[in-house]
Amino acid sequence: MPSAILDWTGRPMASFAGAGSGNLYARSPDDNRLRPTPRNHFDDYVALLGSWNWRSLVSEARGVSTRGLIAGALLQKAEYLGASDWRTYYPGEDSDYGDKVEQLLEDTSHLCCTRGPRYDWDTFWTLMFLAAEVDGGAFILLTGNADGWPLIQPFEAHRIGQRANSAGAVKAGSATTTVTADDGTTSVITTPYVDLKIDNGIIYNRAGAEVAFRVLGATEAEDQDVSARDMIHVAPPRWFSEGRPLGKIVPGLMDIIAVGLARDSQLSQQIIDSKLTAIVRNATGKQDITRQLLNQGPGNQTANGTNAELVETAQFRYLKTGEDAQPWSTQRPSDQWMNYDERMAASAINPFWRIEMLDPTALRGAATRAFQDQINTKIRSSFKPFRLPIQRVRRYQISKFTKIGMLPDHVDFLKCGVTQPPDFVVDRNSAIVDIAMVRAGADNMPNVLRRSGIRPEENLNAQARWLYQRHKFAQKWSRDGLKIQPDELGNLKQRGDNDPIDKLVSAVGGGVIAPGTDVNDIARGMLDLPPAPAGTPTPDVPGTSKIAATKPAPAAPENAPTNSP
Repeated sequence: MPSAILDWTGRPMASFAGAGSGNLYARSPDDNRLRPTPRNHFDDYVALLGSWNWRSLVSEARGVSTRGLIAGALLQKAEYLGASDWRTYYPGEDSDYGDKVEQLLEDTSHLCCTRGPRYDWDTFWTLMFLAAEVDGGAFILLTGNADGWPLIQPFEAHRIGQRANSAGAVKAGSATTTVTADDGTTSVITTPYVDLKIDNGIIYNRAGAEVAFRVLGATEAEDQDVSARDMIHVAPPRWFSEGRPLGKIVPGLMDIIAVGLARDSQLSQQIIDSKLTAIVRNATGKQDITRQLLNQGPGNQTANGTNAELVETAQFRYLKTGEDAQPWSTQRPSDQWMNYDERMAASAINPFWRIEMLDPTALRGAATRAFQDQINTKIRSSFKPFRLPIQRVRRYQISKFTKIGMLPDHVDFLKCGVTQPPDFVVDRNSAIVDIAMVRAGADNMPNVLRRSGIRPEENLNAQARWLYQRHKFAQKWSRDGLKIQPDELGNLKQRGDNDPIDKLVSAVGGGVIAPGTDVNDIARGMLDLPPAPAGTPTPDVPGTSKIAATKPAPAAPENAPTNSP
């Protein structure tokens, strides 16, 4: 007999409620041996890194993320990932409905967060990305106001936790949960997740899936357990056996600290060097007390007791014969130290970015193409974990807008696409390769546009709108017998074989037009313009009004040298 089909918890699939009970497929007696139910290995999921160690690493990561080198790399990476403004689009067939959805989401992008208009859609997700890079993740609560307006509320990593650091089970009365009824009314009850495993603020079921999150309040009485249906854990996983992942900058913490220590030491040396003005060599290697006594007097000593005579803005040292004073010079920082610092900085940034992005002057040749490919791969892999959370938030917003009547009900309201960030390009030579690949049939224009951060539909709409505007402006400004063609506006005109200007130039240069002919009349005819009224003066411009009689140039003798290669 066939084995049973199991659900995601490891139990045999049962039919839906109301359609009977029992397994969808019969199973054999040996099914338990062949398809065992997964055991409870809770410690494998969360206990490999203790809560205290996790908090220590997050705290250290937040500290080093404020240093110039790391902060610059993080902000630069965030700018590249957010170059498309984390925009979403409707991928369905109903373009009218899609236009309404996209326009509404764009118009309300500054009203999406509980923190106010400063935290618009673009800023919100950029900060979520930075939180994931430093803290390892953040949380988003799907909420709203009393009028049903959808809102999202961010929670940083330290807001989700538990009073006891050790992993254990949820105890009765340890937190509260807010329940919303079908009519919109809310009530507060004690946590319904009693006896489920909890670690570092995340409540798990027996299969290790996150079912709720404990939001810490100002006091223990204000702690709340929020269902995973209402809160999104934005945290790119790095390993199976982890509950709260660490930020991507954590693997480079020791290198970051080492760079800081080395630079602090080098700074101390630079400060000492900057204070040294001159080196005095004498027979004793000490200050001459006799000179100090003989040269006493106001203005002859500095604050440190050295002998000097102030003459306007200059200072002079008195040196006896045989002494030598030389200006202090140093070779710090040395090339050796600079190479070491560069290697350590690259090692500190490599876990999440590339040091070449901060100074791309060394990129040349084939290495540039390889580096460009690596950076684009890193951008895509870093953007991928945010695609599903963004789609989930958008679907929540669309459903709430539909409920309050701002959008019509539609069967495809759950369809949502996310615009990928544009590819990093060192130079525009890659565009030549893109065109060649499209012509060869190995690629297509939609893919090329997506790599530029542009949706194909957006590009077509923009081109159509631009063409429409060109026609309207051409009609508006065509006057006084002059007809403006739409293709003469906006774009450089591509002059081909039938271009009238080219014909005119060729005719004049080739001697086809007879001497004495008015070129202006010929040009007006070629451009489909009406003839000039009688008595219109011809502009006196050399070479444009009358064709002068010229003798043909003598033919070059045979075997004559030419300038052509």
